[in-house]
Amino acid sequence: RLPAPAAGRLAADFNTLYAGSGFALTPLPGGAFLLAAPAGETPRTCEPARVPAGTLAESLPSGSGAGVLRRLVDRTIALENDLWWAHPGDLVLSIDEHSFRGTDLCITVALLKPERRLLTILSDDRVMTLDAWFRRIPEDVRCRIRAVAIDFKPSSRKAIERWCPNALVVADPFHLIKDANHRIDEVRRLEQAELHRPIPRWPLVKAQERLTLRQTAELTQIRGALPALGALWALKEDLRTLLRAASLDDAELQISRWLINARACEHAEGRVWANLVQSWRSQI
Repeated sequence: RLPAPAAGRLAADFNTLYAGSGFALTPLPGGAFLLAAPAGETPRTCEPARVPAGTLAESLPSGSGAGVLRRLVDRTIALENDLWWAHPGDLVLSIDEHSFRGTDLCITVALLKPERRLLTILSDDRVMTLDAWFRRIPEDVRCRIRAVAIDFKPSSRKAIERWCPNALVVADPFHLIKDANHRIDEVRRLEQAELHRPIPRWPLVKAQERLTLRQTAELTQIRGALPALGALWALKEDLRTLLRAASLDDAELQISRWLINARACEHAEGRVWANLVQSWRSQI
């Protein structure tokens, strides 16, 4: 059974997500929830007699977590509708993996152009689930999808190439820098364990122009004492500069220079990193 504060937060999150839809979730005593729907609304994938609109949808047994409620909501309410492709002209999407509190990986699909909004949350991160979602979209609509921003997941890239032949696959800049910071932080942890003394994290993962005076001094000290770690930090900052390139030719020149520097890096992680960037070069 969900504690009352947790049930209240879950209902508040639900009502924020579905604001304006007419759906509302209210926690009740005993671990149950009241799911209210607009008049005349019928759940898409449930028998109307099982979950009538505006009545007590289902009681959660003792020990149920938030995932049970989410699965109930998934069966009862469709987040997306067919109106998102009614806009004339080109469409731009974003496909991303998401984890609720570190577990239960799923895929979120968002519309970026002509408007920005969440389209759907798929039940898991399997490629067959993403294929099933694309399969429901008419072919003429899929041909209007001109670009899709994704994370560094090869199966997502293959799915887009399979279902959206006219779409340009774009590596999400957020995930490019997130991957860079993850690599630097892993090396920092290894160096910290070997030296048996703390190495500050923020000077290495924070954007250089946003560092405080103290963090700038700490970064200078780290780069002097640990040149290999400092070289990885410099590669990260070079990637940030690359993302601000003024033209495609300038970006091509910068990424070629970056690959040379990464392969010549003192730390072996630089060469592993270079292989990833090379395999996603055109998407970056």
